[in-house]
Amino acid sequence: MEILDYTVYNIDNAAIQSGYPMNPKPERDREPTDGDYARLTRLGNAPQGSGHDCAIKGILVDHTVEARQDWWIQFLRYSFVQISSSTSKSHSIEKMAPEPESYTDEVDDEIIRKFLEYVEAYKEDKVDFNEVIANCPMGLTLTAGIQTNYMQLKTIYNQRKNHKSWEWQKYIDWIKKLPESYIITGGE
Repeated sequence: MEILDYTVYNIDNAAIQSGYPMNPKPERDREPTDGDYARLTRLGNAPQGSGHDCAIKGILVDHTVEARQDWWIQFLRYSFVQISSSTSKSHSIEKMAPEPESYTDEVDDEIIRKFLEYVEAYKEDKVDFNEVIANCPMGLTLTAGIQTNYMQLKTIYNQRKNHKSWEWQKYIDWIKKLPESYIITGGE
């Protein structure tokens, strides 16, 4: 698993906007103050589900992840992340299947060999395409562009920070390296 790149947007605006609930006539077009950042941090560290941490929804994160299929299945349970584009097995499986770098080290060579037999059988019209996809090893790596925000990453962080998978631990470590990540982690 790799986080290939990322960009964080809108921290300054989120800090200013975090004051809107208590200000009927908010001043716009200004630079954020230390007080704005302190308020954003305080709100971001409010208990999850309390509603007070919604100010951190305004901090947007765009990133690209390459991971095994089984990690993607777990990741996509978070319905609040957006996938802008991703590797398509339907369009690329014939190109990806024979490439050794398409699989993680955890995939047994015998499983890959057997899968390549399915791909060849499909090319010769001996098996249905759905059979190829159904027999694709879970260790095939797929890449996707993801858009999310700090509130959503806070949920992922709290649910996965003690996960036994090294891939989730790598994702959690990446979250900790984001700018102002203490807003997500509660200062951890």
